[in-house]
Amino acid sequence: MNTLVFHILFGLFVERKFELQMIVYKNPLSPKSNDRWLKNLTFCLENDGESQRKQAELLSKINFHHFFSDNLNHVKENLRLTEEVLKTGYSITSLPNFLIPQTIDLACKYPQETFFCESALNFIYYLCLLNEDFYINYLNDNIINFLISVAQNDESENNVHKSLLILSELISYKKHEVSSKVDGMRLLQVATQILDKCQNNIYKANEKIIEATFLLITNCLISFDYSFDTLNLIGKNIVQSSYPNEKDPNRIWQTSAIFSISHISFWRSEDYFLDYFSSRDTLENLINAISPEFEKLSSYIFCALDNIAFKKDVFALNLITHNPSIFNFYPPENWSVKSKASYYRPLITAIRRTSECRELNQGGELLYYALSTLQEVSQMVIPKIIDVIENQPFKIKKAAIVLLCQLINLNDSKILHTIVVGHINIIDEIIQLLDFKNPKVIYSLIKSIRTLCGFGDNVAMNTGLPNPFLQFILNDEVKSILDKIAETYNDIHEITTSISRFYGEIETYIEHQDIDMPNDEEFEIFI
Repeated sequence: MNTLVFHILFGLFVERKFELQMIVYKNPLSPKSNDRWLKNLTFCLENDGESQRKQAELLSKINFHHFFSDNLNHVKENLRLTEEVLKTGYSITSLPNFLIPQTIDLACKYPQETFFCESALNFIYYLCLLNEDFYINYLNDNIINFLISVAQNDESENNVHKSLLILSELISYKKHEVSSKVDGMRLLQVATQILDKCQNNIYKANEKIIEATFLLITNCLISFDYSFDTLNLIGKNIVQSSYPNEKDPNRIWQTSAIFSISHISFWRSEDYFLDYFSSRDTLENLINAISPEFEKLSSYIFCALDNIAFKKDVFALNLITHNPSIFNFYPPENWSVKSKASYYRPLITAIRRTSECRELNQGGELLYYALSTLQEVSQMVIPKIIDVIENQPFKIKKAAIVLLCQLINLNDSKILHTIVVGHINIIDEIIQLLDFKNPKVIYSLIKSIRTLCGFGDNVAMNTGLPNPFLQFILNDEVKSILDKIAETYNDIHEITTSISRFYGEIETYIEHQDIDMPNDEEFEIFI
């Protein structure tokens, strides 16, 4: 019985495969496309997986000959089935290569039939999702012209939005070969024209179009080289767009502009961008725009401040000394974990850059003001950081510990005194974070542990009491963690050297005193 069932099913499969083969070869495909499509379809039919079965079922219903039919209902039904196949994860490159060109032709021939335009955009979008190596040969002027035409002229705001997103994805910084095939100046002009429409109230209320347009401008500036005059003009416009209009503040516009500032600052290091973005006026505007009422806007501002401070020492020092101070802000409880954690990023970067300026003796009078500011605000900020470490979710706690480490690594006696009093156990929190995967963060954590131990040794030498931090590091578990880090990052000289020196410092600290530990209160009386 089982054998009979098998032969019946096998016969049905062969018969169905032959029918599909005849359907395929009736279509105007190249032999290569036909063979590839049939091969993929056969694989689906032969595979037992549920996803492949669904793909095979859908593919068996598609008649690609109907793509060229005058019966628009037949065309639409086959387009709909094709989209359903793609939603299952089936690769668009495995479908006939006339699919996108023919759908674009239909959209142009029947502009009143919005379904064709939507289908063409969806197919191009699926193409963009593939690795650049796969779709680079499919991309041509016909596709680019169609996308630009939709962005400029289509009455459907949804289609305009989708075409802008596709253009942005096509020229993203990851896709160098595609960028070389596209006219960057033309795209930039298209984007600025659409921004003009937004300003003229055509798309004023459409958040998605405004965001997508700024994204396209951002990717253009990152991926293409333009003349100085063009960059000068666009840079000024972006900065001005980040300033809120007091009479009619458009937060969508402002948020999108700050998003552009953040990303351009990260990916481009040219002075003409950073000069605009790092000016005192821009800093003033960004800090004043931070508000607990606007979570998305504020989180973008934190990212922008972080990226600019990373590139510009002077900006980092100005960020610390600015009045009103960014340290006075505290993310509200109703913010997401991601937004709360983003608040710590510019603080971490600015303090780290201040520490580097101090080590290199750079920054002059501004460095002095920055250090003085940190000494003053530490008494207010450190208790908040400790509270976050003790009570907030891990992602926020992690960011707070890294911020605390940057303060410790300044190796300033006043700041260290504020940290140590009442918080000797904080070194244990830092030790627990040593399994972090980022080598730069690990180096900072080790450095802060060394700094605390060194500070404890100095106080102990002056008081005759043992170093209280040794009780946390003199155990096999900590040594095992440090040994594992040294082995994992044996090619990073800074980490291995820091650990090696730390072992030597521990031996010195042990020699300086008895290992009988005082209680925290007794130690704190002396410091």
